[in-house]
Amino acid sequence: MTTVAEHAYMTGGMETVEAVVDAFAESGLRGQIAYGFADQNYPQMLRETVDSVLAKLDHLRAQVAPHAGMLKAGVGPNTLWGVSGPLYRIAGEYAAEHGLPMHCHVAETQLEVEYTLQHYGRRNVETLAEWGLLRTGMQMVHCVWLEGSEVALAAGSGAVMMHCPTSNMYLASGAAPAWEAQQQGMPVVLGTDGPASNNSQDMLETLKMAACLAKVTRLDPTVMPARDLLHMATLGAAEQLGLGDRCGSLTPGKVADLTRVDLRGLHCMPVHDPASSLVYNAQIGDVSDVWVEGRQLLRGGEGVHHDFAAEAARAQARIHVLQPVIRPWDDVRLKQEGLSAA
Repeated sequence: MTTVAEHAYMTGGMETVEAVVDAFAESGLRGQIAYGFADQNYPQMLRETVDSVLAKLDHLRAQVAPHAGMLKAGVGPNTLWGVSGPLYRIAGEYAAEHGLPMHCHVAETQLEVEYTLQHYGRRNVETLAEWGLLRTGMQMVHCVWLEGSEVALAAGSGAVMMHCPTSNMYLASGAAPAWEAQQQGMPVVLGTDGPASNNSQDMLETLKMAACLAKVTRLDPTVMPARDLLHMATLGAAEQLGLGDRCGSLTPGKVADLTRVDLRGLHCMPVHDPASSLVYNAQIGDVSDVWVEGRQLLRGGEGVHHDFAAEAARAQARIHVLQPVIRPWDDVRLKQEGLSAA
């Protein structure tokens, strides 16, 4: 659990792209950074032109290139609701030309599905398939409101579902059919979503939330077993990020990406099955040590190369510069006005 797939909204300009890449490189984490963008249905300050998007994608690739093996660029059209059909197709062509993954929010809300039905006459996954974008490298985030036929369509395409259970509950979006997708052969990996949509970036919490959400929606305590969840968070995720031959498991020839979790706390005792204890008992504070490519980043719960307390204080001191932005998907007027694409 040392690889991060990040959908970064970098509308601040090229300097923001550089800052995000530098932060990843400095952290020592392995990561995928998908440049996120929109050109409709968002506040004007967050909309971009085709030229702006392509320029920033070029810049992101150039910034990531020196960190090959650790960082990877991605193309992140936000949603079928926030990105027009022409820009979505151009983004898909760019991703195919440069061999980049597409990291997209798909069917996160009912509003998104209503929008695509009204404007394209199809549901989210059907629209992506019609545009030739349902393929290997397509990372579909959320997927809450997929119908069974969409899951079946996606299952054989090479696309992957990125399941964010905590975020989906936090925003009252709904429960993604992650278990059903797995049963139909569609790869499912786990994500936290961003801090604005979750608060916590705790993958151990995500493991438990994914398990419990699947059980309660299916009314079956046997679905989404602990070992399946650990696979989704480790080797399964590495494979879907194109890193399965490099990391994700303790295998000779792979790099040493390791996370040590201390299960000796009273809240974990007694440990009958380590996999079950990791999913249902362990907490973020139990993570004691982390190595990426053999370089230790966390030792005894403390940063080896970073002063976490100092960085937390620095972050707190910056809250006064944050400006509130009304999230357009919360604006019910859009729905009342007929889901205008203006």
